[in-house]
Amino acid sequence: MATSTSLNELKENFFLCSVCLDQFNEPKMLPCLHRYCSLCLKKVIQASNDGTIECPMCTQVCQVPKGGVDGFKTDFHMKSVIEFLNLQKSVNNGDLKECISCSKKNKVFAYCFKCGDFLCEQCYKFHKDNRMLKEHQPHILKLANAEAMNLTLEELSAFTEDPRCHIHVKQQAQLCCSTCRNVPVLYRVPTETQRA
Repeated sequence: MATSTSLNELKENFFLCSVCLDQFNEPKMLPCLHRYCSLCLKKVIQASNDGTIECPMCTQVCQVPKGGVDGFKTDFHMKSVIEFLNLQKSVNNGDLKECISCSKKNKVFAYCFKCGDFLCEQCYKFHKDNRMLKEHQPHILKLANAEAMNLTLEELSAFTEDPRCHIHVKQQAQLCCSTCRNVPVLYRVPTETQRA
């Protein structure tokens, strides 16, 4: 059974790259499941010249994919968590951005994880009620809600969106194609007529 861990309960170093000791930036995952910033991993690869690298954390040796750092999986879940943590810091510090949807410079009221943008109350209502933005509605978080700042990992994943296939944009990606610079793709088993 999954536990409901609040993001506030996780140690801050959980979100830090062990190479640069800063918050993950475009986190990539090695086969041993340790993650590093894309640029940090690129430096580790450049220091190696035999096509393998040693994980800086556990020293497990792994093969460098043909695409180099882009061949390693992007940790999309960690990217979403970090996006939320940065949002949380903005709320706590009071340095919220201006609404991106209008030019009125109103106080920010909500955040849309689908757009990745801040919304004032008026734009939030438009975003929530407009049928053209129906796909955004489950991904909007009201910032005034005290519970919003104490989300569990499960609750956060309900707001964030899984990567979409770059070809079938309405479908959630199931894999990442390493030959296409780790682009999220949909995996489909060919039907009998497609196999023939």
